[in-house]
Amino acid sequence: MAVTAALERLLEVHRHSGVAPAIASIPAHAEEGLAEKLEHYPSIAVLQHGYAHKNYANQGERAIELGGDRRREHVVAELKKGWGRLATLFPQRLLPVMVPPWNRISPELFPELCALGFRALSAFAPRARREAIAGLLQANCHADLIDWRNGRRFRGEDRTLDQICTHLEARRSGA
Repeated sequence: MAVTAALERLLEVHRHSGVAPAIASIPAHAEEGLAEKLEHYPSIAVLQHGYAHKNYANQGERAIELGGDRRREHVVAELKKGWGRLATLFPQRLLPVMVPPWNRISPELFPELCALGFRALSAFAPRARREAIAGLLQANCHADLIDWRNGRRFRGEDRTLDQICTHLEARRSGA
């Protein structure tokens, strides 16, 4: 991940609002320039976003980097390498949280995440339980601000608020 116009906008929002984002960084693409830029923003955290954000799904299947038909030891080796890269670039701000690309990860990898030192997993949509497995908190996102299929831009207040309200209604009703 490089310093981009989108990152500059995020940093501007942070400066004006005081809200500190967590940046999900792709280790294979993380650049030193990003680490240098973030040195000026000590409250911003970095999370690991897979390894290379590469789709290994078979044709016709939904995109996945962390699982699918891939050999577990290959995935684990990449995640370990990725953690090392991010720990070198962001030693003071890297949190042990895995954010899987496309919000997909094979549950068979959950014990491996724990063994690698990850303490949390963040994907999208309601979770089945508080912990994916013992020792691995699952803290999912429930509103996607980006319309990924239509120009990768803000999806709009109405659609975003609808997602948030739907989630809150489900929580209040015990779903």
